[in-house]
Amino acid sequence: MKLSEEERKKLVRDPGLSWSKWARFVLLRYWYVFFSLLIDLGIPVQYLENYELVGSRFSYYEFLASLISIPVLMYIEIILYRKLFLNFE
Repeated sequence: MKLSEEERKKLVRDPGLSWSKWARFVLLRYWYVFFSLLIDLGIPVQYLENYELVGSRFSYYEFLASLISIPVLMYIEIILYRKLFLNFE
């Protein structure tokens, strides 16, 4: 694909984000969401594994507490996402 002379001059004047800014503002968003999802899924799974090993009523209550704490954790993650990534635009 050949670019016209005007398009080339425009690309030279405004090349876009540098690699460091792109990694900070674009790529880091996806990694943050990915690791937040891992944390949100990992907490209940950890207690389910402990319930099979121990099988006590206490581990059942821990599992229920972890399920109840997930919406609170997701709310904190959303606030942190907004503070980290949406204030720079």
